[in-house]
Amino acid sequence: MEPPLDIDTLLELEEVGDGSFKSRQLWNPPHAPSVFGGQLMGQALAAAFRTTGADWVAHSLHTQFLRRVTVSAPVHFTVATLGQGRNYCSRVITSHQNSKPVMHMICNFVTHGSNVASKHAYQKEMPGFVPPEAGAPGTLPVAGGNPASENHYVLDPQGYPGGFPAEIWVKEVDEDIAVPAPAKQHLWLRCPDNRLRSQQMQQCILVMYSDLLFTRVTLRPFGVRVAPAPDTLRRLVSIGHHVWFHKPADPGDFLLYKTECPQLSHGRGIVVGEMFSRDGSFVASTAQEARVEVDPIVDLLPASKL
Repeated sequence: MEPPLDIDTLLELEEVGDGSFKSRQLWNPPHAPSVFGGQLMGQALAAAFRTTGADWVAHSLHTQFLRRVTVSAPVHFTVATLGQGRNYCSRVITSHQNSKPVMHMICNFVTHGSNVASKHAYQKEMPGFVPPEAGAPGTLPVAGGNPASENHYVLDPQGYPGGFPAEIWVKEVDEDIAVPAPAKQHLWLRCPDNRLRSQQMQQCILVMYSDLLFTRVTLRPFGVRVAPAPDTLRRLVSIGHHVWFHKPADPGDFLLYKTECPQLSHGRGIVVGEMFSRDGSFVASTAQEARVEVDPIVDLLPASKL
């Protein structure tokens, strides 16, 4: 087993000019030809933060993936100011590898003071799922728990392949996903260490985690797994990714990630996600468009059960 990677190291950048940075380390999952898109987004956001100063936090980001990125060469991030106000600003981050554009991102930021919740606010309730620790920090789920329980989660022994620094608690490990099921899933995510980090760094990590096992949900109605991918899965590629930050969140504590795919047609699937902190705060919304190509399967889950 490979040693775990360090989450902060995966976000490190080298400044090479005014508003220009390059990646120090790139990572791709085993058997995957491309660099993990979550890391590229986290690095792009980190690059943008280097131009805003410490008083700003991200409000939203909108990403378009243009080309496949490999670990063969560093990625260069160029940050430009799209708009600058007193409490609100925007940055455009263009990413290149080998002089070719590979990703385009627009990030919107607000100052810490302007991000205070007003009295005219509300949020949807967090789904009634108990964290794996069941309210007892530092303990694991009881061995032999009832798998049929709505609140039963297990620590995926595989996690995210290749030693990626994330604990992923699931109801079914990927190898168990072999029968058609509704296009939705619930995951509990946690950063393996509990270091104190700035809110900016926490947001960069949250962006990385928002891409973990995200598009996999499009395959649930086909009963198709991802690791390893069967011959019937010909393509699963992210096209665009969006994140809206609602409240501060510490990835070092448990985050519930609720995702579902409401539509898959013409080779394109839309996945939407909601992320909650352990205390029930609705901390982020996500959306992603993916290109999905699966060979025809007779026993597709009926639409009435999706």
